[in-house]
Amino acid sequence: MINQAVLANQRAIAKLSLNLMETELKREGTQRLQWQDLIKAWKSHEKERVITEFRLLAEKEMEEMPSSVKREVDLLTDQHQSLHSKRLQLLCLVSDFIPETCTKTAVAEWHKSLLDVNKEIESVNTQFVDRLHNLQRDTIHRCTTAAEACQAQLMNLNICSKDEAETILTKELSPIIAQFQMKYDKEQKLFSDAMITVSKQMDSHTNKLFKYAKKAVHLWDVLQIGLAQQEKNLQKNLDCCRKKHDAENQVRSTPVLFLSPFL
Repeated sequence: MINQAVLANQRAIAKLSLNLMETELKREGTQRLQWQDLIKAWKSHEKERVITEFRLLAEKEMEEMPSSVKREVDLLTDQHQSLHSKRLQLLCLVSDFIPETCTKTAVAEWHKSLLDVNKEIESVNTQFVDRLHNLQRDTIHRCTTAAEACQAQLMNLNICSKDEAETILTKELSPIIAQFQMKYDKEQKLFSDAMITVSKQMDSHTNKLFKYAKKAVHLWDVLQIGLAQQEKNLQKNLDCCRKKHDAENQVRSTPVLFLSPFL
């Protein structure tokens, strides 16, 4: 009887131990699943956080860009005002191209001075476009660097694998940068096209005005040559008239001798 009781106790203890082990395993399984869900939720949250931080950084860069562009435009405006004033003074000198002072040398020097001012304006415009391009390039570079840092952060924190991080970079972050790049390229093209148009107009107007001044000089030269020839002909006629008049006076002053027919 005692042996049976001992065996029964051992079987009960073994069954209890087995039940405890099963309960513990189930608890550990449940906790593991809960932990995996928490890890998954944390990784998802971290992914969204990293992407959101990048979007905020990119939006901040976009907000700061107009103020930087405005400073460059203000500088360009100040430079243009000085150069346009200088150019206007040269254009007004055309009214001084009047006979006697209107010479080929004067017109050539005026034309060279006007071309020099035009080149200064073109140089200022080119420098503005270059500075604008540098601003945009630096902004894109900062965004690209931030995107690569986000990719590295995702991998370093074991939030996702290298392939998953590259996928996030390609599908989530790079399109934002590409959108900014397209916007910047469009703005730069607008500035460049406008300045090319202005440059062509300045060259066209300068050439037309130069041709007009050259025609005026040529006309004055033709008139001078004509007047010189007329003066020469007049002087020649005057010399002929004077010689004729002197000859007539000499004839009149010569004494006339009358001989008698009976001598």
